Amino acid sequence: MSKYLNCYPGCCSVTRRSRQVGSSRYNASSTGAKSGLNRGSYAPQSSPNSLFQRSRMNFFSRLFSRDRKLSFQRTTADQPLRIANPTIGFLNHAGVAGALLSQADQRVLSPLFKVLTTSEDLPPRCDVLFLYCTIDLEGAISTPAIRELIKSAGAYVAVIASENSSDAYIKSVGRRTDWSANIAMIVNRKDDKFGLFFYRLFVEMFKGRSMLVVWAELAPQIPGGTHSDVPDSIMAAEAGHITFQ
Repeated sequence: MSKYLNCYPGCCSVTRRSRQVGSSRYNASSTGAKSGLNRGSYAPQSSPNSLFQRSRMNFFSRLFSRDRKLSFQRTTADQPLRIANPTIGFLNHAGVAGALLSQADQRVLSPLFKVLTTSEDLPPRCDVLFLYCTIDLEGAISTPAIRELIKSAGAYVAVIASENSSDAYIKSVGRRTDWSANIAMIVNRKDDKFGLFFYRLFVEMFKGRSMLVVWAELAPQIPGGTHSDVPDSIMAAEAGHITFQ
């Protein structure tokens, strides 16, 4: 089944971003002229109507969260983080097996994005990162710290697209840092169900719909329920509601 973890329900609400070709510089403007928020900045804001309340935190969310309090602006389905012209990146640290998976995923997902980047070394700069790596039961991984890779890529959506056990993810991914991203950790790809699931998810996000709302529709969070047509995964929703435009 697909487990949804509401670790931190939001971050800054960005409506416009532009990427300078050949540079790591980004520009962003916030949804309120008085807010003065830029990409990566945080400020407290209540969200009583959020579809995913803090009360739904469970053991996993506490595990992936820091003990100290963080200051951030929550997003909602109506006021999500909006990413304009998102880029997708594929980072393979799993050798030949990872390369085959990456190529298959690129064939399915590349038609949705104007810019696609790949790497087998350093993280490519992107908004959506697919990472292929192997994690053993002791938490040792075939790649540098996962969260550091996501931060280096500048990704707000990250998918660990290789199959690893939930116990391995718990030991390796660790607690939230100073970078917020929605991180999907795949336990069972279920062959072509993996690519189809994320294709459907991203199609709806390009329509302006929240990632969290669509995820819950595609993989309803029913205790003890199973989903034969979606990959088994754990999703730590630390960046909250995100859409594409």
